[in-house]
Formats: sequence, structure tokens, C-alpha cells
Amino acid sequence: VFDSIPAEKRYDVIFANPPYIGVKNKQRVQDSVFYYEPHNALFSGEDGMPLINKTLTSLKERLTPNGVLYLEFDDIQQILLEK
Repeated sequence: VFDSIPAEKRYDVIFANPPYIGVKNKQRVQDSVFYYEPHNALFSGEDGMPLINKTLTSLKERLTPNGVLYLEFDDIQQILLEK
């Protein structure tokens, strides 16, 4: 997720909208989105969590001490993120 950003960079605010729809939930996507958006911009793994997890793992190295992350994710992933 942060691979193209120099490792020494830190941010006060990060906005992230990674692909977060799990392949197993593709039926929840509206046809207008499913057929016209690139699938690699929508889908990430079976449950949609791979890039979300990678983003969360990288936060300590990328956010300033009081930094904030705004992350878009699917409502059904709320339980997975609370663990």
C-alpha cells in the first residue's frame, strides 16, 4: 500500500480507499459498478481484507504520533476490524 512512498515519510492524516470487497460478496455490488469499474479497484481476496490489513500493519511506520486514518471498508467487515 505504501510501497511507493519513501520509508521516512510520516503523515498527520491518511485517507485510504483500498479495494475492500471480498470476492465472496461480489453479488452485493451494483451492476453499474460491477460492469464499469476495474475489478482490481473493487475486489481484494476472498473477504476483502488483504489490503486493509496491509494498510493497518503499515500505520505505525507512516502516521505521526497523533495521526488519524480514514479508511473506507464494507459494513460487513466491521466485525473483522474490531478483533
